[in-house]
Amino acid sequence: ISPDKRFLVITLNNGNNYEEGSQEPGSGKYKPFVRVAFTKQVVRLDLSDFKMMRSDASLFKGHYSILRAKELLAACDSEDVYVLRRNKLNYSQLTTMLLSRDLKRQSRSIAIQESKMQGYRYYLSKLEPTDRMQVIDAATNFARNNASFVESSKFEQDIREGNKRRYMIEFHKKFTLSVACLVLFFIGAPLGAIIRKGGLGMPALFAVGFFLLFYVVSIIGEKSAKEGAMTELTGSWLAIAVLMPMGVFLTYKATRDSVLFDAEFYKSLFTFRKNKRFGKAHSSNL
Repeated sequence: ISPDKRFLVITLNNGNNYEEGSQEPGSGKYKPFVRVAFTKQVVRLDLSDFKMMRSDASLFKGHYSILRAKELLAACDSEDVYVLRRNKLNYSQLTTMLLSRDLKRQSRSIAIQESKMQGYRYYLSKLEPTDRMQVIDAATNFARNNASFVESSKFEQDIREGNKRRYMIEFHKKFTLSVACLVLFFIGAPLGAIIRKGGLGMPALFAVGFFLLFYVVSIIGEKSAKEGAMTELTGSWLAIAVLMPMGVFLTYKATRDSVLFDAEFYKSLFTFRKNKRFGKAHSSNL
């Protein structure tokens, strides 16, 4: 690397440079293949594009992952207000489209409002074929435009709802991560007291298993909350709700000097029951 850190300098010895032939534009001729031998060649690669560039902080100031708890709640309220205002605006626009002057003029031009009839099917049967096609085409285009307008409005509303769910999940995560540390502590600490054999490795192995369980359940809850299958509260606290009873149970067993993970205890219990059954069978035979 050069002293000013701008270039990567590569020195090549006893080699060849190759340049493949290419077609000259407009002439139809090809340039010949060129090979140039060298005894020493120095190649400088510019490293200016690899410099660390500090991004503008304003580009990320509204991202949910860096907002504080109060800012997240304010962002959720902003999303609710936007959706409410947008729904009112969409309703107003849709009503305007339904009662537009153009539609009324088209209706009058083909005498839709001419008389009180029992139904559109009866009315269409009385129209001329040309007028009937005009009515059907106008109704089809009008319905298609309204459906497209409703679909675009629904799509925008779904995006806003998704943003709100992400804000709420991040809000709950600021508390669930702290509680998770306590829950995992109340799982890992009793394991060290209950498991008496295996040294440090066996309790650590069980602790890693519980941590993986916590991670998998938390990811499932977070994904479900983002998709709307669960509420933000349920999805964010699902892993805590699953592991908290385990932590309470293991802590209780540790205070009672339990032999929950003692293999010798289960082995002796199995042997005792086996001998007890054998004794009953022997006495019955006698």
